[in-house]
Amino acid sequence: MKVRSELKQFAEAMEAKLATHDDDREDSWRLETTKWLHTRFREECDELQEAFDDCDPEAARRECIDVANFALFMWHKLGRKTKT
Repeated sequence: MKVRSELKQFAEAMEAKLATHDDDREDSWRLETTKWLHTRFREECDELQEAFDDCDPEAARRECIDVANFALFMWHKLGRKTKT
């Protein structure tokens, strides 16, 4: 499978953001409920909206990564719940 360059760059940005928390949180999201992750996802969406409202493209780019990471966490946990 050929991965689009934009997707590769985005995934690398997601990983870079996650790595900033490795020393203090590691993968603590795995211990959270899907409901908690969804609440945090919505908070990150609000922060993304604020960045757009402030016309701050760099902040918006950072918030896109946060939103995507929480979407990833939920996607992973939901996939595990559907398997028996």
